[in-house]
Amino acid sequence: MSYVTPYSQLLDEGNWELRVPQHVQIGSSIYNFSAWSDGAPITVDPTTTEVVRTIPLFSDASVSFNHVLAPPVTHTLTINSSPVSGIPITVDGYQYNTPTGALTLTEGNHIVVAPSNILVGTDIYNFVQWEDNSTSPQRTINLMAATLISFTVHLVTPPPPAKGSLEIHAFLEETEVVAPYEVVGDGTGNTPISIDLDPATYSVRVTVNGRTITQPAEIISSQRLRLDFQFTARPVISRNTAYALGIGAVAVVGGIMWMSSGKKKKR
Repeated sequence: MSYVTPYSQLLDEGNWELRVPQHVQIGSSIYNFSAWSDGAPITVDPTTTEVVRTIPLFSDASVSFNHVLAPPVTHTLTINSSPVSGIPITVDGYQYNTPTGALTLTEGNHIVVAPSNILVGTDIYNFVQWEDNSTSPQRTINLMAATLISFTVHLVTPPPPAKGSLEIHAFLEETEVVAPYEVVGDGTGNTPISIDLDPATYSVRVTVNGRTITQPAEIISSQRLRLDFQFTARPVISRNTAYALGIGAVAVVGGIMWMSSGKKKKR
């Protein structure tokens, strides 16, 4: 027969077998048999794991025993991430960074949450999946033994910065002219022109009438820069030559002989 403590009953004289559960669960807590109050030895029935004692009942008797709260059963949970570490995660609301090392947790269910996206340095990573191929950043782990779980993240490649615009114009005096240009490291062409370039600093060369001018061009994303190259016309060199002649002197210019009198003679 089974009874619940406290128990009191009139029984016939004789030897009575008393069986007490070795482990008792009350709510989520487990209590283990500790001792008989009178210090009697503890005997456990291996087939039922009950504590067994024979009570010689030949007079009124009182028997009591103690159970103590059992320490919780614990296991370890380790959480890793790849290809980068140092990612913050939570376990039952408590924050850790990967790799967590072995976390000692009670046996049972635990909620693990990884971030959907995370900034590591200047890089952004998105959550991909857990080692069991589940793709939700949150999962429940039924921890019944030492467990290792991991998740992967993917680097989000940022879009390249928007290009900037460069206008190149060449002028000879006040007149705009067509002239060859070179953007060093990018390409060549003829002015006037507007081209799109990646943000950077370039050297731009324009040539007019054999003369080359170089200017730097700092291209900024989504901005327009105009470069004007100003050239001047070459001065006209006179082909006439003046001579200072003394009296009676003779000079030959252009195949003609000149005398100081101002008259010319044929050679």
